Amino acid sequence: MQDHPTIIKAMYKITLIRKLLFISLFFALCLTSCSFFKGTLNIEAAIVYKVGGSQPLARVKFYLLDQDLEQIFKEAGDTEDERYNENIKKWEKHKRPFKVDDLITFQNNPYLFEEEQSRLKSAIAEHIKYTVETDFQGKAQLSNIETGIYYLYGITDTRGGTALWNLRLEIKNGSNSVMLDQNNALEAF
Repeated sequence: MQDHPTIIKAMYKITLIRKLLFISLFFALCLTSCSFFKGTLNIEAAIVYKVGGSQPLARVKFYLLDQDLEQIFKEAGDTEDERYNENIKKWEKHKRPFKVDDLITFQNNPYLFEEEQSRLKSAIAEHIKYTVETDFQGKAQLSNIETGIYYLYGITDTRGGTALWNLRLEIKNGSNSVMLDQNNALEAF
């Protein structure tokens, strides 16, 4: 039979090991699911007109991308195939890699060069990390976003034409906010 101090030491070690395991498990869970390294993005989107005030952008989808649109389009435009080359002959504008202006053209002409539109949309889709849609007041909130650098992409029709955003954002721990209007849009008509 063991003496009393040896049993106490063994029990102490077991208790210590249990506590260390519990603490390790707690931190492992927090790193994967807690919001220590996560942020929230509050978006408010509107177009301010010279006459008529501010118009909230309702039901507009915004996307947080892991890469800039220009870079995405450059990579998408670098791939060539026979159909792409045929369409270059039809539409002189595409003798270069895709540009953000092409999105405006496609937005205003939804049936123009559907293959190119499809290719651009799939190129963007590969880089979408988070998606949100604004409410009727032009507001939206994205929660549980991993901290880091993102590009906020959105495109919508306006009274005068089209607005497109490709805004670089740094998402930090906690609450982050951005107000979108024609002044920080890449293009706004």
